[in-house]
Amino acid sequence: MAIDLTSIIKASTLSASEQADLASLCVGLPDNLQFAIAEMLERTDFDYEKEYYLEFLKKIIPAYKEFAGSNDSAIRSVLQESAGNVRYDGGRYALPFARSLAETAQRSKISISPELQKTILHLQVSVFRDLTDNEIRQVLSQHILYFLDQVDMVYQLKRRFVLDGGEDDNDWGRVYLQAMENNEEVVGEQSITVDGKQLPPFVKNWLNDYLTSVQASPMGRGALEEAQYFSKSPNTAKLTIEEKRILQELFQLYDWLFNPSGTFAELEAYEASAGRESEPEARTVPQASVSDIQKLKATAQPPRKAPQFMQVPPVQPLVIPRNIQDILLDRKRPPEQVQRPQQPVPRPAAPQTQTTPSNNPTPAIDVEAKLAALRNKIQKKP
Repeated sequence: MAIDLTSIIKASTLSASEQADLASLCVGLPDNLQFAIAEMLERTDFDYEKEYYLEFLKKIIPAYKEFAGSNDSAIRSVLQESAGNVRYDGGRYALPFARSLAETAQRSKISISPELQKTILHLQVSVFRDLTDNEIRQVLSQHILYFLDQVDMVYQLKRRFVLDGGEDDNDWGRVYLQAMENNEEVVGEQSITVDGKQLPPFVKNWLNDYLTSVQASPMGRGALEEAQYFSKSPNTAKLTIEEKRILQELFQLYDWLFNPSGTFAELEAYEASAGRESEPEARTVPQASVSDIQKLKATAQPPRKAPQFMQVPPVQPLVIPRNIQDILLDRKRPPEQVQRPQQPVPRPAAPQTQTTPSNNPTPAIDVEAKLAALRNKIQKKP
């Protein structure tokens, strides 16, 4: 269904000059690319990406139009620059154009060169989580060996299984199994014997030999069955160590797809152990979730300004009078250590008697004589 891209451009937050430039640039683009551009313009977080997205469109659209004339050097250059480029959302800006290339080539009967095909595969590796089911089936049926060397396929498909709610779908992954069973990529240099027949060492023939040689347990095949196959099959004796590794990873992926399982806890544990790195996605290192990135951008706040502090003059030392210091110091001492001056205890005043002045002085009292008289008096008592 065609869309009115011109109206969507006019309703966007672009300036008038930017709207005019973009409208002119998009003339002649197929509907699928117009829809992808319109979807980007209507995103709530578009203002955060506006500068980089317009920069990208000015590069890719002329290169895309030039490819229509069978010249792919310009489009290859832009796609190579986009893969894993943070400025271009890790390559997600370029994914709709890469998808449209195949349709354009098929419609115009233009063959895609091996160099351009490899460039597109490299872009798909960097944005694997954004691939459609059809694109994943194409990967599993035609390019699985390249992706096994670049991406942890079991983890990525397990992540898709968990987010899709695959535990409620008994047929989840069947189309992926069928894609692997039709893969004709070569592992090894010599033919293999399957059910008494000499067959090319295609992926589908290796899978057939594995499935017929090893009986599955009630829980499905796993590491034990894989080890039994490599130890008993005469076909594996013809392989190098690297080819055996590739074949083992093929079996691991097939066994998981045959009996898929996974939980959010497993994904969190995997990401915690592997760590998060910037794109492009390296082997066994998961990308940040697209939904997480969009939510983060949508809720991002403008940077906060550093607080401005008042300039306070230096504090002058407080001068305390000496008498105030003495009082403060006394209060800080424990009560028993405070030395209080001792006041003299007042004595009662002797009663004053009225005496008549006399010219004769009062005779002195003989204390010794009175004591002797008192002792004699006591001794005389019976």
